[in-house]
Amino acid sequence: MTLIKKIYFAIGISILLVLLLLSVFPSLVFTDEQTEPNRLLYNEEGKIIASSPISPKLMPPFGTNELGENLLYLMISGAKYTLIFVILIAFVRVLMSLIGGIMYAFFLGKYKSWFKKILDIVYFVPPIFLAFFILISFNSKNIGGGIDYSYLLIQFIILVVIAVLPLSVFIGEEISSYLSNDFINVTYLAGVDHLYIFRKHIWLFLKRRLFVVFFEQIIQTLILLVHLGILGVFIGGDRLILMTDSVESVEAFSLSNEWSGLIGTDLSNIYVYPWIIITPLIGFTIVIIALKLILLGIDDNKRFRVS
Repeated sequence: MTLIKKIYFAIGISILLVLLLLSVFPSLVFTDEQTEPNRLLYNEEGKIIASSPISPKLMPPFGTNELGENLLYLMISGAKYTLIFVILIAFVRVLMSLIGGIMYAFFLGKYKSWFKKILDIVYFVPPIFLAFFILISFNSKNIGGGIDYSYLLIQFIILVVIAVLPLSVFIGEEISSYLSNDFINVTYLAGVDHLYIFRKHIWLFLKRRLFVVFFEQIIQTLILLVHLGILGVFIGGDRLILMTDSVESVEAFSLSNEWSGLIGTDLSNIYVYPWIIITPLIGFTIVIIALKLILLGIDDNKRFRVS
């Protein structure tokens, strides 16, 4: 790894670690007053000059949402749920796909082409729609209460499963390509088994690529969460809040304050209160840039070279 790549990697990791640190310990940067909802803004004379949602001009840097909650605080406090969730999803995806890829490369044999054809049929419908239609059927509206962990587990399983098959084929094709080398055939002739080939050859070739794939999966999952948030699916479920005395004014808010929920909550008001949507999008952008820097730091054009 060259010096410039080390710098990229260090910057990317530092951004993620700082964001997680502030999210777990928000008191490091926020006072108790900043964390409490504030539906009314007063001037120095004690007169009301604005009501929630308060714009960034009156309450920098990002203003508040309709509940009067500080959007910068919501973005920071919700970062841990967003990041930990997508990191776990990416890890399980890669782990399960590695197992699937090994099965595909070593044991599927002449049935590989049939398997890929079936996969093409299954994924004729984009994964985002598969995830949406499955998850929306499990969603239940909460009035008050905390995170719906059963629903969160279902979301986790679905978001993992929809990526495992194509990723397994991708990893399996990488392994198959490596297995086609002459020295692998010679090694088999020496009487070794698949486990030996994997430990002594495949893993050495594959481990750097898997590291890259892991961070790529984090980025893909983040983008998927944005789409789900736009479609009204919030990680951990949502809570119904009565905005006025009218039943028609009930609105859904994210239970965990994860970023996709912050986007989906006020999507209908994007033209009226755009800062509410822009704030979590800034969070997503910062994290994706950090991940891209990490990928630049670990990416190596020689990673596919057979040594």
